[in-house]
Amino acid sequence: MPFWIMPIVWGSLIAILLVVEYVTHELVTIWFAAGFIVGLVISFTPIYYWWHLQLGASVAVSAVLLILTRPAVKKWLKIKQTPLNIDKRIGYKAHLVSPITADGYGTIQINDVLWHVTAKRPIENGKLVKIIEITGSKFVVVEADDDDTEIFTEKQ
Repeated sequence: MPFWIMPIVWGSLIAILLVVEYVTHELVTIWFAAGFIVGLVISFTPIYYWWHLQLGASVAVSAVLLILTRPAVKKWLKIKQTPLNIDKRIGYKAHLVSPITADGYGTIQINDVLWHVTAKRPIENGKLVKIIEITGSKFVVVEADDDDTEIFTEKQ
């Protein structure tokens, strides 16, 4: 194998991994790109024809970098999840349009939109309920206090 092939292979792999990292921002391929730099450096040494040594050293360095530095970098970057608009419905109150039956499903109406709801126990039609969480595509509700008459208001 000619001397110049492995540096081209390593350089191409590093470039591809950096592009993938730029597109995904998942902090995974960056560590393999850094490890493949080791393979690139080894490819310029007198043992350039031992491609399996280059590959082994690259994968080992990549694994060590990934295991030792990724948790610290993720904590440092503090990547937070963006709340969805639907999350703002938690704490809202509404009257049941259809009762929550023994199978666990009912319906509420918020701003002319019908939403499926579920609860741990059956709740009668027309009762005031409060949204406490979202599971899949359904709201989880509990029966609200009768003296609490605010409807469609966010949790204070």
